[in-house]
Amino acid sequence: MKLAAWVWSATDDPGIRALRLAALLIGLPFLLTFLFFWYRAFDTPAPLPVAGVERWVEPLAETRFNTSGFTSLVKQIPDFSQARWETVTLPDAVSAPPILATESAPLARVWIRTRYTLPAGQPVPARSAVYVTRIIGGAWSVWVNGKLVDANLEDWRMQWNVPLHVKLPAEDLVAGSVLTIDIAFPIRQSEGYAFGSMYVGDANATTRLFEMRSLWQNILPKATVLIILLLGLISLHYGLGEGQDRVYLRLAFAAIVWSIGNSLYFGDFTDDRVALWFGALNDSATAWMACTLSLFAIDFDRERWPRLELGLVAYAVLVTVITLPLWNWGVNGLVFQYYTNVVLTSAVLSFFTWRAFKQDSHEFKVIMVAVCSLPLMALHTVYFVSAQRSPDSIEIYPYSAFIVFGAFLYVMQRRYLNTRQSLIELNASLDQRLKQRETELAEQHRKLMGIEQERIVQQERQRIMRDMHDGIGTALMSSLTLAEHGELTSARTAAILRESLDELKLVIDSLEPIDEDIATLLASLRYRFGERIEAAGLKIVWDMAELPPLPWLDPSNALQVLRIVQEAFANIIKHARATEIMISARPTGLDTDQPGVMVRITDNGIGFDLNSARRGRGLDNLRRRAADLNADIAIDSTPGRGTRIALQLRVELPS
Repeated sequence: MKLAAWVWSATDDPGIRALRLAALLIGLPFLLTFLFFWYRAFDTPAPLPVAGVERWVEPLAETRFNTSGFTSLVKQIPDFSQARWETVTLPDAVSAPPILATESAPLARVWIRTRYTLPAGQPVPARSAVYVTRIIGGAWSVWVNGKLVDANLEDWRMQWNVPLHVKLPAEDLVAGSVLTIDIAFPIRQSEGYAFGSMYVGDANATTRLFEMRSLWQNILPKATVLIILLLGLISLHYGLGEGQDRVYLRLAFAAIVWSIGNSLYFGDFTDDRVALWFGALNDSATAWMACTLSLFAIDFDRERWPRLELGLVAYAVLVTVITLPLWNWGVNGLVFQYYTNVVLTSAVLSFFTWRAFKQDSHEFKVIMVAVCSLPLMALHTVYFVSAQRSPDSIEIYPYSAFIVFGAFLYVMQRRYLNTRQSLIELNASLDQRLKQRETELAEQHRKLMGIEQERIVQQERQRIMRDMHDGIGTALMSSLTLAEHGELTSARTAAILRESLDELKLVIDSLEPIDEDIATLLASLRYRFGERIEAAGLKIVWDMAELPPLPWLDPSNALQVLRIVQEAFANIIKHARATEIMISARPTGLDTDQPGVMVRITDNGIGFDLNSARRGRGLDNLRRRAADLNADIAIDSTPGRGTRIALQLRVELPS
């Protein structure tokens, strides 16, 4: 099977489908955000980086390396006459020396100075700013012409992944003037420092660079943590299912541990003690990540290694304990932890990579290649921590988990596709029997459909015969009786024929397809009887709203509705002496559990007294027909003020 088939073929495994869906739903906004900031970065020309700067390392005596110590330090400007400046090229980094860094290590303050000449004889930008890709050290402060402009005392622990971007004072932006820009930040001399490339110029251009750098150093890592955490929770949920492979649990634990280790991208604590322990939690997660990755790789081996698995867990616990802040190891403890993680993980993974190729297992190979890439990315992070890499580089470790999850999805997809292929082959052996059974069932279904069709036709025939007997038949029988007694006059004959014709029209209209639409049914009635009503000197006012469908409106019930309206029309023509008939329909109770349709027939005739006219005007017929429809009918009439008939139809009839 080709790779494209593995990638695009569907599987029946809900865990894989859930993982793919989660990656798509969050990965798509992830990609769109990246494209937006990428476009913003190239929207305006970028300023050129500052080529060379001056550096002075100012010794510090009593300053403490914490927020309270930096608060007083950023307000102090030294005597630069004693400074020994040296020219350096950016980016500038001094790696940590191989000595123990503790809380009592000697401190210093690094000063980076550049001079920015505003162009003479041309407009000066309304806003200018200084931008630095990355600073690894204590809280920075920015000075312009000896004046403090800004300092990051609140979030100095996050400056390793948040670029510096400070706007220059507007009052100093004078054409032809020279601005002396100093950036200072304290360091422990035993830990080294890093200072990335610097840009000075139009604030719009530097903002674009700042946003693009923030995207890579801060925004995308945060999005990555959320994606991996969600995938891990889905894996945990699926792994806890009965009878599932424990590899899902290992993957879920790896994702959660990895998310904890990268949670520092979301911020830090202002309290120095809490921040110290929060950093220890993030750092210890790397040891557990190394342990979990190794366990995850072991799950794909054909043999079990219980002692090795126990040893890996013991190692993670041991490294976590010995690198706690209690021992004041400083950054060297973190470097030690990272290096031991890389060494141990590389040794374990190298062994199982050898076993993967020895077993000639394609799935095992893919997993091992993916897992082995993580120690290399972690080593890249070690270089960052120890200032052995250019601070302009992007830390790639936050994106490393995608490789493992991608390989896992690929392997599980391959497994289930192979299972699916086996099922296809098994189903093929049953295909002939299924086809034979389908043929038999199709023949039986055809016979049943024929019987059902005959039953429906017979029922419809009986209904039409019953309707014609009740309507036209009754009228003709009445006329026959009158004729036999010699009481049938020409006028009476015409009236009986007209009533019979009206009844026939109603039966025909009830057979028309109306798709459960009461408005269409009433429109057919208007079409049939409109000319007759207008010939009687009556004006028809038609007022229809958007109406809900009535599922029960079959031909039989449609005929009942038509007879109610037709009888109302007949009463108006015969007795009301009206000049106008209004028929309207409105939805009712749509926000309740009893929605319906209200049909109103109103005339402006002479009206009548309901108490004295309860018999002889067809009112009982109207109520009886409404009852047959499970509908409510209200008749209101006042002498001299016309008659109003309201028919309340339900959308759903009671069962």
